[in-house]
Amino acid sequence: MSDEDKKWLTEAMKEHTFNDTDKMKEVCEFMIKDIESGFKMEDAESKMEDLEEIIEIHERNSTNLARSGGLASLITYQLKHPDAQVRVMAN
Repeated sequence: MSDEDKKWLTEAMKEHTFNDTDKMKEVCEFMIKDIESGFKMEDAESKMEDLEEIIEIHERNSTNLARSGGLASLITYQLKHPDAQVRVMAN
């Protein structure tokens, strides 16, 4: 396989493969930014759906959420987010 083909294949696999760890990191970073902005960011419901899906994929992801610091953000969402639907989804 040529180097060009290897590069193309690698990029295609990255683009079309779901990496739950990277997605969880993205959601945790979103929650931190949203909390810091005073809950002014949009798309919180979508991020909660993403997080739910990630946690359902594998049982270790609940532990990974806690280890990555996302649990504190999730609890903040549960207690303080101004949108009632987001608070429910964070439970």
